[in-house]
Amino acid sequence: MEEIKQEIKNVDKKKGKITLGKVAIVLLLLFVVNFFLAFIFTYYVDIDSQISYKTDIERLKGELNSLGEELDSKRQSLDCQPTEEISEKVEVPVEIDFYSQYTEPIKVPQICTDCVIREVGSVLYSSSLPKSFLGLKYLVVTIEVDDEDWGEYTQVLRFLADKTYTNFYLFEDLSDTYGVTLNKDLKYNVEYSPVLQTSILPEDLDDIGHFKSNNNLFFTVGHTTTYYGSQVDVEPFDTYKGIKIYVSKEDPDSYYIKDRENFFVFLVFIPSIAVDIGYDEPYPIIWSDNSENIYNFDYGYDGCGLYELRSSGVDKSELKITGYRIGNKEPIYEYIDTGNTNLRKTYDEDYLQYIYADDEKDSGKPKLTYEEFVTLHPIIFWEDETGRMIMFYNSRFVIRGGCAKPIVYLYPEQETDITVKVIPTTGYLTFTYPKYNDIWEVTANKNGVIKDRSGNSYEYLWWESKSDYLPDMQSGFVVKYENLNIFFDLILTKAGFNHKEIKDFKEYWIPTMVSEYTPYFRISFLQNEAVDTIANLVINPSPDTEIRLFMIYDRLFEKESIPIQEIKTTERNGFVVTEWGGTRR
Repeated sequence: MEEIKQEIKNVDKKKGKITLGKVAIVLLLLFVVNFFLAFIFTYYVDIDSQISYKTDIERLKGELNSLGEELDSKRQSLDCQPTEEISEKVEVPVEIDFYSQYTEPIKVPQICTDCVIREVGSVLYSSSLPKSFLGLKYLVVTIEVDDEDWGEYTQVLRFLADKTYTNFYLFEDLSDTYGVTLNKDLKYNVEYSPVLQTSILPEDLDDIGHFKSNNNLFFTVGHTTTYYGSQVDVEPFDTYKGIKIYVSKEDPDSYYIKDRENFFVFLVFIPSIAVDIGYDEPYPIIWSDNSENIYNFDYGYDGCGLYELRSSGVDKSELKITGYRIGNKEPIYEYIDTGNTNLRKTYDEDYLQYIYADDEKDSGKPKLTYEEFVTLHPIIFWEDETGRMIMFYNSRFVIRGGCAKPIVYLYPEQETDITVKVIPTTGYLTFTYPKYNDIWEVTANKNGVIKDRSGNSYEYLWWESKSDYLPDMQSGFVVKYENLNIFFDLILTKAGFNHKEIKDFKEYWIPTMVSEYTPYFRISFLQNEAVDTIANLVINPSPDTEIRLFMIYDRLFEKESIPIQEIKTTERNGFVVTEWGGTRR
């Protein structure tokens, strides 16, 4: 039995015995298995990573292509329709060598086809210019615009172009133009913005106050409006340093000179007796009683118009000599008839109603009788170098300015008795014309002629007020100094004003605004009901149409960006009342 147990133990020992060979075999098998599993794992992970990587690359390529297409689209948009990013363009001062002779129009369809294009000069060399500017031509483009919103007007644009007409640089920002249509494929440089350094006016007339012509007449450059040949009918009249001065065939008091772009620019005539005379300085006159003149005179421009000279057309037989100009003894004339209508009107309407009633009465000055009034030279005449008799008003006795801000026009469908009351929302009235006693009681006809109860005729009702409140305008327009004329044409036409009303507005406000140079203006408008924030108009009978516009402007030395204001169009129907006015903030 013991032998059997011992044999079993021996067998068990043999079973459990681990040899070196067995261990080696097991390790080898484990190594092979692990290597195989590692290979399989690495292979599939690598395949997955490659698939993910390739997917990401394709996705990124798609996004880049999409961004590239969007960028190209934006770039094309910038080339044809500049946005605010153009304000980042580099300004390049350029001098132009203007051609001395008129150049015939050329065709450059890359810019526009329904327009007039003239090459009027070329860029002068300067070492500071970018290479791309060397040899460029200076082009002036005139476009007749008939816009559904803005009406008919003339727009002038200026370009620089290379000889092949493939590269263009634009002086004006197209955001300052309205309704202008250029070639839709036109692309111009948006990196550089040329800035003209050469004066467009001949002999640098914009740098002098006035100049003396060959015939000893004095002129100064008028408003910024320019005209090309077909817009004015003129003939040579005088010269200045060899440059022709033209006179209108229709209006002998309107003068022009050609600028270096061959446009006609309006000239304001200055009577030589008034040259270098300040606003309140006395004219150089010795009266017949040997007393020296103490008055300043307004040789004026009629009514609201700054540019329509008040030449009288009076016959010398109606006049008498009452003095002489100091220095050359040119005679000074006055009416023989001291009861002349012009004298009476000046005394009754200007002196009594406004000068005395509003100013002198409160300061304790005694009221002049009519007999005293006519001895103080209220109206005088002087014959200029061309034989034209010019009328001058004594500044003490007349309302200077002759223009309204605001002014009200009345157009009933038939002659109608009308009452008009102005109620300032804040503040108070400081001036009215004709005289206002809490209400105007007038008669008006369909042509806008207004008569008061005394039968005196007026073109409009004029009021001014003092107010401490002006609304804060969040939208409006930023307008270049030289673009004011066309800007007002567009805005007032769109609002519904007629030609005469627009002319009156511009002839008051443009000289007022450009009397002090600033390159830009920020302009906003109160329109129709919004004008009630300044003053209410109470009119009886009630008008069918009211068109009211009140301008608020600021001077800007740098261009800024503001939201564009919407101007509403009001149709004129039935009994129409229009009103315009404005103020500088």
